[in-house]
Amino acid sequence: MGGLARGAGQPASNALIATAVAPGRRGLAYGAKQAAIPAGVLLGGLAVPVFGVTVGWRWAYVAAAVVAVVVAVVLPSTANAAPAHPAGSRGAGGLLAAAGSALGVLPRLVLGAVGTAAGC
Repeated sequence: MGGLARGAGQPASNALIATAVAPGRRGLAYGAKQAAIPAGVLLGGLAVPVFGVTVGWRWAYVAAAVVAVVVAVVLPSTANAAPAHPAGSRGAGGLLAAAGSALGVLPRLVLGAVGTAAGC
């Protein structure tokens, strides 16, 4: 089930980066996306000795929630940002860009995250 969720999430996240990230920053965005899985494994492995042994495993979830809220507040809102390419310049991808500009980036990220989490 996890493989199905990842298989569905990979193309969607690549399409999101291709439409929402400026061309000069796409390499960094794809690199961060690819590094997220090993970084998550690293942080999960560190959570056991840092939180689980010292203050209890529930505090690992509290710390993750605090980090998520801080990141959501600090990052600028991109919901009104224009796509990196005009909608008509990609042929079949024009529909994706039109949907992206209508929905904004944040709702697509939330929808993708919920769908991927439900698949796992």
